[in-house]
Amino acid sequence: MTAAGREKQAQAQRVWQKAQVTIVAQLGAERVAALHQLLEGCIDCLDESGEEATEPPQQYLDAPVLRTDCVYLTS
Repeated sequence: MTAAGREKQAQAQRVWQKAQVTIVAQLGAERVAALHQLLEGCIDCLDESGEEATEPPQQYLDAPVLRTDCVYLTS
């Protein structure tokens, strides 16, 4: 990797770390851990199925889009 590439990688790592800290601060460590578990489980399911879906299951179409128990921040 070139020196410029190493600097870009270091820059990206700093931005990623700041984003991680922000997410934990806003959601809390317990929710972030639960989110990681959920995503890992979803990835496992996707890896196992190997099938391509054409439409989402009805339960996801009926689900509310916004959560009322979360704080939404605006910039």
